[in-house]
Amino acid sequence: MTFTAVYDLDLSPPTYDAVAFLLAAEGMRRANNETDMEIVISPGRRGGFRADTLWPQDVAVRRKLLDAVVKPMFGLLPSVKSVVERKGVSGEWGYGASKYGASTMVKCLNKGLRPLRAPQPVKMDRPYVTITLREAEHWPSRNSNVPEWLKAGAEISGRGYRVIFIRDTHKAGEDFPAETDRIAAIDLTHRANLYAGAYMNLGTGNGPPLVSLAMDCPTLIVNPARAGAICCDEKYLAASGFEVGSFNAPGNPPHQGYVWKPDTEENILSGFVILRDRLREAA
Repeated sequence: MTFTAVYDLDLSPPTYDAVAFLLAAEGMRRANNETDMEIVISPGRRGGFRADTLWPQDVAVRRKLLDAVVKPMFGLLPSVKSVVERKGVSGEWGYGASKYGASTMVKCLNKGLRPLRAPQPVKMDRPYVTITLREAEHWPSRNSNVPEWLKAGAEISGRGYRVIFIRDTHKAGEDFPAETDRIAAIDLTHRANLYAGAYMNLGTGNGPPLVSLAMDCPTLIVNPARAGAICCDEKYLAASGFEVGSFNAPGNPPHQGYVWKPDTEENILSGFVILRDRLREAA
């Protein structure tokens, strides 16, 4: 039988928050012993989306995010056989509920739900490390400390790894003083393929690294909590189930970790070494 999961845009955003929905939906599909899944994208009341004051306000931008991020993300879950847009029906799983957010994500990760898979992981001639940057115009306090990430990237490169930066989408075409993957910045499926083949994926607390976590890839997140940032301060994350201050990721997989300190070169490299040593022990 096919399990139907509804992503209700009247309550949920067309952003990387949909990762948590996917994990929760997969958990429910497994609990119901269904063979595969259909995802219904149910439109909201304001131009097809929820009526709120959060970023982005422009309906056209929301539509672009839905098409460029959410729909391709749904394609990363092997059990998903179809994705349709129609109004949800009362009684369908996920309809009329906010199935997203840090709390949902942590609960799923704690259950070992990391089911997303890239269709064609990238292969290179030597181990490579990705660094995902946040350089957004909204909520700039959550942005990456780019100069420090560049210094850390140079040091990691000097240790024998190829380092590839993935810039924020609106920065994809701009010049940068290190190697970047411009396609990964605008194409979610290629981003997933790049994450899947990497020795390690590094980044700050942001949406895109959630894909790496959910694919069960080696992942290091530095400075996940930001004081004063919406849904990102330590109090909020602790209430959502994170072990604030602990290196351990939800569910405690040894190949995923957190550094609860500012993203300086020193802190990034410290986390990198811890995770690298864990990967070596597991090899």
